[in-house]
Amino acid sequence: MNRPATLIGAVVLNFLIGLLCIFFGLLFVWAFLNGVHERVGLSPSFAIPARIIIFGTPIYGALAVVGAVGTWGRSRRGWWLCLGINGLGIAALAPWASSFDRTVGAVVSIVILGLAVLLLVAPRTRSALRD
Repeated sequence: MNRPATLIGAVVLNFLIGLLCIFFGLLFVWAFLNGVHERVGLSPSFAIPARIIIFGTPIYGALAVVGAVGTWGRSRRGWWLCLGINGLGIAALAPWASSFDRTVGAVVSIVILGLAVLLLVAPRTRSALRD
């Protein structure tokens, strides 16, 4: 089965994004469970958003990997999952990227996610999918 380069690129990017999010997300969870947030003085007003980020990151990563595997199998559901995950990532990082200090990590992440979206919506990628 020949796969277009755009599909391969999209799958590789989403798979790497997923693996990195799983790794760092589990690292965040480990740090949280070991009380790092208490030692660094996490503001109580940031407690709920911090928990969403901490526990959401590995879930986000797992969904990115599942989407990448599905897209590799030319599944339209996998493709939609990748597209949705990338859109969610861009939306979640946009406030940091547009802030006054323009956090470099957020900007680079948005560029990588944007590239993944462009590869996913490329005509050759979409035409390679099965219904």
